[in-house]
Amino acid sequence: MRLFPLKLFFLPGIILSSTGTEERGGKVELSVRASEINPDASEHPEINYTFAKAKGKFQDMQHAIVDTRVPPRDHLVIWLMSYNAELSEYLAGLGLHLIQPHYANRWFSTVPKETHDTGECLGNIRLEAATGQDHSALVDIPKADGLVARSLTFVKWLAKENPQGKWERFLNPKQTGLLWYKVILAGSSHGSTTSARFAKHQKVARVVAFAGPRDQLESWQSLPSATPANRYFGFTHVLDKGWTAKHYCRSWEMLGLAKFGALGTSNSLPLPTEIQDALSQTLRSMEMQTKPMALWYGEIVGRRLGSICSLIRLMMWARRWSMTPIAWLRARSLCRSLRTSLPAAKSSHGARFRCLKKMIV
Repeated sequence: MRLFPLKLFFLPGIILSSTGTEERGGKVELSVRASEINPDASEHPEINYTFAKAKGKFQDMQHAIVDTRVPPRDHLVIWLMSYNAELSEYLAGLGLHLIQPHYANRWFSTVPKETHDTGECLGNIRLEAATGQDHSALVDIPKADGLVARSLTFVKWLAKENPQGKWERFLNPKQTGLLWYKVILAGSSHGSTTSARFAKHQKVARVVAFAGPRDQLESWQSLPSATPANRYFGFTHVLDKGWTAKHYCRSWEMLGLAKFGALGTSNSLPLPTEIQDALSQTLRSMEMQTKPMALWYGEIVGRRLGSICSLIRLMMWARRWSMTPIAWLRARSLCRSLRTSLPAAKSSHGARFRCLKKMIV
C-alpha cells in the first residue's frame, strides 16, 4: 500500500508528490525532499548541487527504511551514496534503521586542477560538506546544507511521520543533535571517503567504506581520530582500479587498520559457509565470475553494493564477542575442528567460543 500523506504539487493535468510512504507488513520505506522539510536548505549551482529534476527525479529526494517486525539493533545506518532498495531492505531486515540524506556533495568535479592534487584540499572540502562548518576556502557550504544538519532534520521528520519506527531513539533529549555513538556511516567510493573523513572529526559507532577511502594524495587519513581505528571497516574487489593502484590499501594503512589483521583475500581465510554462500550469490546476481575479494581486518565485500550482506553478518558476529573479525574467523574454524576435544561442560558453541577466545586474542 502506497500512501502520500503530505504535500502535493499541482500542475495542469499532473499531480507530482514529493513525499511517499510505502508499507509492506512491518517494513516501512519513506521518502521526502530535503528542501520540503528544511526551509533553510538551499541550492549551490557553483558546485553542481541543485534540487531540480534530473532523469525524472528530484535530486534532493531522501530515503529511509525500518522494519518493525524484527528486534531493533539500536543503530542508524547513514548511507552516503545513491539509494539502493535491495541493500536497504536487507539492512532493515537485520533490525537496522537506515537513512540516505541529501547534502551538498557534488563539489568534486568543480575543484580547480591546480589545487586538486596538493594533498591538503579534498579532505577539508569533505569535512565542510559533512559539518557545514568553514574548513575550506574553495567552497561555501552553510550548516543547513551539510550532512550533519540534513541528517538531523530528516530523523526528526521521521520521528513524527513514522512514530512506530521509534526514530527518536537516535536523537538527544532536546532533539538538537544525533546520538552519533549509535550511527554507522557507510558509503561507496566518494561516500566512503567522506564517511571516513567525518569519522576522524566525530566519533561514530563504525565506518563501513566500500571501494575507499580514496583521496590517495591526501594526508588526512593519518590525523588523530575521534573514532577508534578498530571501528573502521574497509572493503573492495581486487579488480577495482582504486585497489590495483594501491589507493585503498594506502588509506587503510594510514587509518591504522594494519594492526588489527593481515591483508588477505576471501580465498586465503577459512570463511564460514554462510559468508561464502552470500559472496557467491552476490557475484552471480551481478553477473560476475567469482574472484578473490580484497580483505582487511576480516571484512569481505564485493565491488558493488549488494555485497554488504556478508559484511554486516561478519561485523555483527564479531562485535557480539568483542573480537576482531579475523580473530572471530579463526576461532570459528577452531571451534569446528576442536569441538569434540573440549570438556563436556563447554559443549555449547558459545562456551567453546569463549574458551578459544582466550587462546587466540
